[in-house]
Amino acid sequence: MIHRHRFRDHPAFIRATMGFVVLAALLYLIFGPIGILCALGFAVVYLLTMGFAALLDPDIY
Repeated sequence: MIHRHRFRDHPAFIRATMGFVVLAALLYLIFGPIGILCALGFAVVYLLTMGFAALLDPDIY
């Protein structure tokens, strides 16, 4: 049997961490060290958005 792992099955913190690593690597290649700070900002905004969504509808998030 083949196990399939879907991105949406993971908790929001894990999704944000994986997204941060991919985005930081990409932005680092394009902008240099300042790209990591930009990726960190995007990750923080994503986590705040997911936290606010969890407050509005805790059954889904």
